[in-house]
Amino acid sequence: MLFFLTQVWYNKTILKMKVGFNFMLSREYTVASSDGIHARPASLLVSAASKFPDTSISLTAKGHDVNLKSIMGVMSLGIGQHTRIIISISGDDEQAAMDSIQDVLIKNRII
Repeated sequence: MLFFLTQVWYNKTILKMKVGFNFMLSREYTVASSDGIHARPASLLVSAASKFPDTSISLTAKGHDVNLKSIMGVMSLGIGQHTRIIISISGDDEQAAMDSIQDVLIKNRII
């Protein structure tokens, strides 16, 4: 059984999904940086995600899903400007992890 609760947060979509007994927090963004997500911003995102070892964090772009804690996975997506990305998080620290990753995206002008 799948339930969706959607609300808007600063023009970004927040989805709170219930799948069985597991919850997942997802947000969709559009990459604004003309350089896209190259090595430096990718390493900053991976570093932020890695601070939450008990939380599953994925990045989806161009129809592919990778572990956000893997620099090779993130770089393999080749995310350019105007690419829509989805960050999905499940685990105990969902909100803290999402806030941390979103801070990296905003402070480094990725979105």
